[in-house]
Amino acid sequence: MRLATASLTTLLCLLAAGVLSPQGQSASGGAKRLFATVTRTGQLSLRDVRGKAVTRLRAGSYVVTVRDRSKRQNFHLTGGPAINKRTGITFVGTLTWRLTLANGTYRYLSDGHPTRQRSFTVVS
Repeated sequence: MRLATASLTTLLCLLAAGVLSPQGQSASGGAKRLFATVTRTGQLSLRDVRGKAVTRLRAGSYVVTVRDRSKRQNFHLTGGPAINKRTGITFVGTLTWRLTLANGTYRYLSDGHPTRQRSFTVVS
């Protein structure tokens, strides 16, 4: 019984701290989480909390964690009425962006290799 109580208490603390979130939502404001990655070799990806590649999203608030591991490539997200976010070409590290995505088509690419481009759609 102690183990179950301790596990439940730990889970509740993690949820309260925003470390874990149900259905990929942040504990603050209901923003959904996305994960962008640039590998050391320059491969780009954008995934949801379940690890699925993003191709279509609902309009709304998102917290995007960008993990850039390349010294020669970057992650550049454009689209909608006002989104134009990027890491630096030589930047290596992790950033967090809080974005409001509106209806439209969004693209992510590397400015160092613009043919490595992908897109996704945001709908109401």
